[in-house]
Amino acid sequence: MSRIGEKAYNLIFNNCEHFKNWVLTGEDISKQVASIGTSVAISGIMLYLLGEGSDNKALKKGGTVILTILVFIIIIAFLMWQPRETKDKDLRE
Repeated sequence: MSRIGEKAYNLIFNNCEHFKNWVLTGEDISKQVASIGTSVAISGIMLYLLGEGSDNKALKKGGTVILTILVFIIIIAFLMWQPRETKDKDLRE
């Protein structure tokens, strides 16, 4: 009930999976967001390191671009994030 009318949706910090997990477990986490972010970060790091190790500038540049885009997405999502102001724990007790 505490989240009826909430308008703090955020693709990375407060999406529908966060809400579903909050309803079921009390923790607003998203395994999908964590998995995708981790996969993209590992891919970018691996491309960068492969480019660095083989002196392949295209691979290194590709890794740098992927990591830069990931950082920008996180920064934009963080700037758009509006934390909830309700005290969820108190309402569940």
